[in-house]
Amino acid sequence: MSKNLQSVLPHGFASLERFVDKWAKDTSQARMEARCTSTQEQIIEFYEAVLAVSDVAMAEIAKHPLTEMPEQIQKLAKLILALAHASIAVEVHGQPRAIGAPFPNSVRVSKGAAPFG
Repeated sequence: MSKNLQSVLPHGFASLERFVDKWAKDTSQARMEARCTSTQEQIIEFYEAVLAVSDVAMAEIAKHPLTEMPEQIQKLAKLILALAHASIAVEVHGQPRAIGAPFPNSVRVSKGAAPFG
């Protein structure tokens, strides 16, 4: 729960609230940076927690038009988008970044898909 005792995620997703500050970022660039600055253990913990509820989360998100999502749903959607970034580290690289890829680097995602580009 957040400091003001008000949930930042929809009912049923309290187990994910500990990940919101690190992973529920506004842009793809920020989500990539969250992955690149996390340990593999942190990424796996996030990945497993979100993957476990991803079907239910997607169903909840799908109830709302993209342009009319309440803030709690937006945060949940951003966690699902961050799951895609985490899956790269877990399923492909086996570490936070590609082998031999320096971080920080000069690669920047200048514009992503709306509304959470």
